[in-house]
Amino acid sequence: PPRSTLFPYTTLFRSRGYYLADVLADNAIDATERAKIDKLKAETDVAFAEMIDRLNGSGIPEATAKVPELRQIVARLADLRAEGDRAMALPLPQRDKTTVDTLFQRLLKLPGETDHILDPVENALSQLDSESARFISVARMSWEMRDLASRPSALFNTALGTKKPFAADGMEKLAAATARIDQTWIRIQAAVARTGARPRLVAALDVVR
Repeated sequence: PPRSTLFPYTTLFRSRGYYLADVLADNAIDATERAKIDKLKAETDVAFAEMIDRLNGSGIPEATAKVPELRQIVARLADLRAEGDRAMALPLPQRDKTTVDTLFQRLLKLPGETDHILDPVENALSQLDSESARFISVARMSWEMRDLASRPSALFNTALGTKKPFAADGMEKLAAATARIDQTWIRIQAAVARTGARPRLVAALDVVR
């Protein structure tokens, strides 16, 4: 279960970036861009299906109890994709304004919600295997860092794409994201140290730094 719980995040992050750019673009999406998005959709669907299958068959009550919530995340993702697909098929002036203004922010919530659902799963695994727990903690904080790091660029891209001034609440969100990035980075370094500073993890920290 710990390995599979990480799989959807990469494709979720990448696909939501495409949706942000394409929903704000002036022209309707072309075939090449559509193929890129469809490929990421398929990869994400496979990843979620594998994660749910592993958790469902894990024999861990805390894991199986979370499967219905994860299925709800998948259903919401499908709805948001469909909304985005309808918008991207049209030129910008013809798109639904609510979709243009809010779709990315709604997509932005899904990785964090997925991660939160898995908190009791991590706790249960930690009780079963304390050694693995240290590495699970590093992995999950790393994905939190990845999520947080995408938020400043999303704020800037949204402001540019919608051609709206960067409002005060946007500045507050930027400051909050920056602060959380700094805090999470400190936590990740401490977590890596607790694993015994394994060479591959130390090398990964150097790349991030």
